[in-house]
Amino acid sequence: MDQCMVNLGKDNKAVHLWDKVVIFGPKESGTDTTVAALAKIGNTISCEVLTSLSKRVKRFVV
Repeated sequence: MDQCMVNLGKDNKAVHLWDKVVIFGPKESGTDTTVAALAKIGNTISCEVLTSLSKRVKRFVV
């Protein structure tokens, strides 16, 4: 599957439809979550997290 859900809190006025978000990446990208942390939550390895992203998921490298 190439979908996920992120809990942003109830009635969060700072979030709007189509806002861009960073799910994982270096601290410079605006998040503290790493692929390794997501893998640990999912009881898997970092490589599996990255290779499970399908071709339909857009990737942006800045």
